[in-house]
This record gives sequence, C-alpha cells and structure tokens, in this order.
Amino acid sequence: MGACSSNSSTPEAIKLNIFLQSLLNHNNDKQFTSPIGSIKDQPQLQVENFNLQIWNQFEALRYVRDDQNQFYNIFVFFALKQIVENNDQDLLQKICTASESIEWQLYLKGKQILKNQKYLKNKFLILIKKVFKEKLFELYYSNMQNNFNFFVLCIIFMRNWIFSIAKINQDKIKNQNEKIKILDWDVQFDLADSTLIKDVVENMNIQLNIFDVETQSFVKFGTAKRENFIIKGQSELYIGLPKGFFQKSGPSAIIYQLYKQTNQARNVAVEQQKFVSEDLNQQELIYEYQMNQAMFSQIKLRGFKRVRGDGNCFYTAFVYQYLLIVLTKFEDSQFQQFLEILQKIDFNLLHETISHFPNEIRKDLKQIFLSFIYEILGKKNQIQSFENEFKNTKSIFYALSIIYAKNLIQYYLENNSEYKVLLGEEAEQQIQQWELETDNIQVLLVILANCLNLNLHFYFIDSDNKQLDLQKYQKDQDNLSLPRQDIYLLFSPGHYCIEKMFLTPVQIFRKVFSKQSDSNIKINDEICENEYKEKIKELLLIFENQSNKKDLNVIQQIYNEAYKNQFIDEGQKRFVKSIKSNTELYNYYSIRQIKEKHKLLKLCNKYREVRGDGNCFYTALGFRFLQILLSEQNYQQFIEFLGKIELIDLPFNLNCKNVKIAREIQKSLRSEFLLRLCKIRLIETKEERLKSLQKQYKSNECSDDIDGYFFGLTTIFFRNVSYHVGQKSELAAHIYDMENLLIWGEECNNNEIIIKELSQFLRVMIVLVFIDKGNVKSDEYSSELHYHQIFLLFQPGHYNIGIE
Repeated sequence: MGACSSNSSTPEAIKLNIFLQSLLNHNNDKQFTSPIGSIKDQPQLQVENFNLQIWNQFEALRYVRDDQNQFYNIFVFFALKQIVENNDQDLLQKICTASESIEWQLYLKGKQILKNQKYLKNKFLILIKKVFKEKLFELYYSNMQNNFNFFVLCIIFMRNWIFSIAKINQDKIKNQNEKIKILDWDVQFDLADSTLIKDVVENMNIQLNIFDVETQSFVKFGTAKRENFIIKGQSELYIGLPKGFFQKSGPSAIIYQLYKQTNQARNVAVEQQKFVSEDLNQQELIYEYQMNQAMFSQIKLRGFKRVRGDGNCFYTAFVYQYLLIVLTKFEDSQFQQFLEILQKIDFNLLHETISHFPNEIRKDLKQIFLSFIYEILGKKNQIQSFENEFKNTKSIFYALSIIYAKNLIQYYLENNSEYKVLLGEEAEQQIQQWELETDNIQVLLVILANCLNLNLHFYFIDSDNKQLDLQKYQKDQDNLSLPRQDIYLLFSPGHYCIEKMFLTPVQIFRKVFSKQSDSNIKINDEICENEYKEKIKELLLIFENQSNKKDLNVIQQIYNEAYKNQFIDEGQKRFVKSIKSNTELYNYYSIRQIKEKHKLLKLCNKYREVRGDGNCFYTALGFRFLQILLSEQNYQQFIEFLGKIELIDLPFNLNCKNVKIAREIQKSLRSEFLLRLCKIRLIETKEERLKSLQKQYKSNECSDDIDGYFFGLTTIFFRNVSYHVGQKSELAAHIYDMENLLIWGEECNNNEIIIKELSQFLRVMIVLVFIDKGNVKSDEYSSELHYHQIFLLFQPGHYNIGIE
C-alpha cells in the first residue's frame, strides 16, 4: 500500500531494503508472524482452549509476533499507541531526537551487520512523521509485506534507543557481550533486568505493568498516567488489556450466541458450517446450478465459492470480496477512507432473540474487527489467512464482517435520502436484521457500486427455466476518483455465491494434477492431454477477461519514446533475425584460430542475431526460452510455468524516459502477454507454433494479423522476472544496479548473478559464451533439471542466441 517518499532507488537503498526484508524471514519457522495479533476476549480464548489464568485481572489479550524481538516489539507498540491515542507530541519528539543521536547498529548471532547507517535513520524519520501525520501507524506497522520495512526499522531503532539508555549505566555495558545482547536481532530482552526496564519506561514516560502468570503477581515500572500491561507466560509474552478496557465484559459472547442459535434453528450440518467454501470448479458449478450447455456457453464462468445459506449470503458474498480488495489492493489514501468510514458507522444488529446490540458493546466489536484486519495484514500470506478466517466456524471475524457490511450500507442510506426513497422503508428495516436478506437487492447494488466505486457483476441464474443473465452495476466513468475494483456475485432465487473470476493458473494446475497424486489412478495419455488443452483454454478465457486492449497503448508510447530519435537501418529493424550458419558465426565474431572455432563448435554451430537496442539480453533469453516453453515442453510444464507467474503475482513494471507503466494496468498487460502465449500453445503442430513465435519476433510494426506489441510485452515480462529473481537472490546485496532491470534499453552489469537465478527459476541450463577478440570461453548456470539449454553469445556490449 502506498509509496515511501524516501529515495529507495539508489544501490545502497536497494541493498539495505533487501537486507531488512530478510530479517523478517530469519525466524520463519514460527507460526504467529503478525507483529501484534487481534483482540481476543475471554469467550474467544475459551473456544481456542486457552488455559492461562488471567481473567481476574484482564478483559482480553493480544498475541505478539513469536520471535526474539517480542519485548522490543511490545515496547514500540506501546510507545506508538501512546503517541496516537494521547497525542503525545513530547514522546514523538523524543523518538525523533533519539533517532538522530543513536548509531543505528545491529548484530546477528554475535556478528555486527549494521553500523551507523544514515540511510536507515533518514528513512525511519520520514516514515515516523508520515504515519502519524496520515494516521496510518497500525497499517504501516502491521503490513510487513510492503517495501517500507517500518516494523523492522522500529525494532532496530528500539534496540539502539534502549542501548543508548543503558550506556548511562557504564557498568552495564563494560562487557562487550552485554552490548551485543541488546543490539543482537537474535537475542531476547532480559526481563530480569529490572533496572534497565525502569530506566527505559522513565525515559519514555510510560507506565509498564508485567503480570507473571505463574506467581499471579504484578511488577510495576514507571508512574505515568497511561498504563500498559504485559502478560508473561512460561515462555511467551502477550499484551494484556485490563479490566475496564471494554465497556461490557466479553463482547464476543453475543456473537457466539448468534452462531449457536443459527446452527440450532437451521440444523446446519457440521460439514456445511463453513461460511465460505474453497474454490469449486466448472463441473461443480454446472452441477450446482443444473446448467445446460446453452447456459454455460452464454457466459463463461470459471467456477465459484459456495457461501453458507444462512440468510446472510448476499452480505457474505459481497463483504468477502470487498475486504479482500481492502487488504490486498488499497493504496494509503483508500485505506484512510476505509478507516474514516469505519469510525463513522454503527455496529448495530437486530435478531429475533436480541432486540438490538447493546450500545456499550458496539464500539468494542468494531475495535475487535479492526484488530482482525491489522492481524491479517501482518501475515505472510494475507489471502490465505483471510480465507482461513472465513472457513473457521469458531472465528467471530465472519460475523463482524457481516455486521460491518450491513452497517456500511445503512451509513450510506442515512447520508443519501434518494437511496432511502428508492429502497423503501420496509427493505431498510431488513438491512440490520441478522440472517435476513433485503427484498430490494438491486438498490443495494447501486449503492455499493456508486459509494465504493465498484464494478459489480451480478449473475442471475434461473435453473428451472434454464436462463442466465448478467447485470452490471458501476459508477459513472466521468465521476471516478479512484481505481475501480470488480466484485462478482452469483444469484439463484434465494441464495448468493461468489463467482470465481480470479481462479489463477496455479490453482488450475493444482486441480488438474492433484488427480495424479493418487498412485492407484491410471490416466490415459490422450485423455490427460485433452484435459490439459481444456485447462489452457480455460486459462485463455481468464486472461482474456483480465486484459484490456486499450492498455497496449503504453507499449506504443514506449516504442515512440525509446526509438523516436534513433535511425534504425531497415535491415536491423527485426528484433530477431533468421538462423545463420557456422561460417557466418565465425565471421561475425572474427574467430580465426582453429582452436577457438573448435571450442565454439562444441557449444553451438549456428546463431541468431538479436537487435542491439539495450534490450538484447532479454530478447535473446526470452526468444529461446519461449521456444522451449511453447514447442519443447509439454502441456503440464506450460501450465505449471503460468501458475508460477500467477503465484508470485509478477508485476509488469517498466520505466522508459517519460513513460512509466501505471500499477493499475500492469495486471492487464501481464494477462495480455499470457493470453498470447496460450493462443500460440494451442496451435496443433510444433512447427506452426515456432512459425507463429518467429513471426511475432520478426515484426517490428503493425500488419494485418500482428500488432507489433509482442516484443514489448516479452521484454517487460523478462525484465520483471529478472528483477524478481534478483530481489530473492542470496547475492542481492551485490546487484548494485538492480533498478536498471526495469528501465527500457538499460543493461544490468551484474548479469552473471541474474543468469544464475534465472536458470533456477526457469528450470533450464543457461550457457553464457564469452567471445572477445576471437577468444572463446563459457560458463554454465544450471538448475536441478537442465534438459533444456539456452546458449547466450556475449560479446562486450551485446548478446545473440547460440544454436546447437
């Protein structure tokens, strides 16, 4: 979410950002990875079989990230919360002053890995001011998957600040080992050091109370008005929320009461109690809605998620998708709007056994709901964590999400009299009823589309009459202020489900090949091949739906910007030329000696010349790999590769002088590229597929059947793949010009590192053949599976393609 205003594109910045991110994965075997967990009151923890004896002193607790930084994490959280909730400008100023004076050093397992990093200091100061000015402290602190590394910076800062406080007591740090303990990322804080804790809380002007579960006693530090509580278990720490934190104890109890009454009244079977199911495929969709061929071919649906039929199904189907958008796609400004509206809406609910939610618990439930949002943002796999909450019938997140959705609509109704008239009084009264659908759903769709800037795709399926109809609800294009998002609803009389529009290739791959995991099943090769082809056709439809031809204009803008002042000879315009013989190969590289010719002949005896426009590495690599993917690998490997690209959610980012690819169209361009690959792969014969690929690469301008954009899409694709593997590399710190990977026409000077990582990612052997002044030498970069080979002929300044 959002963008950091500090300069993060310098080699030092890139190196440090990668390093900071790597610290998060240092204890990646731990289960609880969010910085701070959601608010858990007694009813929730009883369901989880939590057995610590704390309820005489506390209303609730929050889990803390399970690593060696627990105490520092808690201290940071307390300090930042105090600044936000008490508007403590003195503490904020103390933090800024301390940041300027500390050395910003860090150890890991006794070895110093950071020393006096001014970049970290500057970045921390920029972020600390930004998050409080824009009221986004918990968003930045929780969301560790972004590129700000705010959480890591806060921990490094707190370790250094506490160390600077400890230096006042010279006896404390005479021993070098004691110094390392405070500054070592892998060493816990010594809770037995009460003197240091006392010094820290007094310096920060907070009060800290540590409750020992074993002795059932408190140790108190500091005298400030605002109290903070730590619960110390046998080997873990929690944040304690004391008696009086809630306006009414155990607010989640009313949710479990609703769950119990729902299951009893409707006699819901255990296997049907999931609020939202896993992905269900096309065959299950056809069976569920009794579709005939005419219905299915009318609008190609990809599959669906089944929503529990409990009277809340419309709100479930909607809010499930909307909250996923909030969690994974919102920019800072959009998340701010989400928070602002959340604070304004009520959290009321009506039920036949509850006249209304007591006023005193509504704010408490809203606070718990928001804490769930922040916890999910902190998880390594946000989507999986979110889905797990909706599958977990013991989690109150489902109910809180329904309450949020109902009251969100109510909020918009109260602020727009026109909507109230359209909806009608009776339908309005139904909105806040638990397990009661609203009669005038079309008006709700209009409200949600307009107020939340959504594209709502509403599929009406009449199984009895074998009819299927699509209705679209969206805000007027002229009034758009933010990028519009899509939500898909499947409706049959009496029930809603979620259309699975965003089934990814990797999900298709898993479904196809999960059948083969059973050794007792024998699959006929021909049947299996036909199934693969059908799945590729399904992928093609998905990518077609996700791409927008208008977005290809940016490729033309890149061409115009890159080549407008260049004269390119007619013979050099083709991106990839025809195959040349070994004689032409020797002449091109001025190889005269028999010994050098033999060395080259053992590697390759022909070549293809690639256009020299600064993209030659990506052109040579891309053309040869696509030859392998489209004509040498089988359907299974093709689907697996596309699944890998979708799994990492590969960006389609690029800069070309004054042209930059906007984030909102990157997925469209990626889908367009993968769509074109699917079309070529579905061509029957290998020879025709190769002809089609070569035709695309030879074309540098539009013709009747080719638009000339394939080269641009391919170059952007392989530049982003290179950037991805570079960032993930153990040697990333040595790639000082990594930003060049995403600049059109710029080569990367650390290609050997990139090539090594690409060989692993693409699962091919890459042979880099160096030819300079008639001399030949080669290096092999091999993955564990290297049946397929790519020969790159490199002469200083240019790459061509070698052919065996």
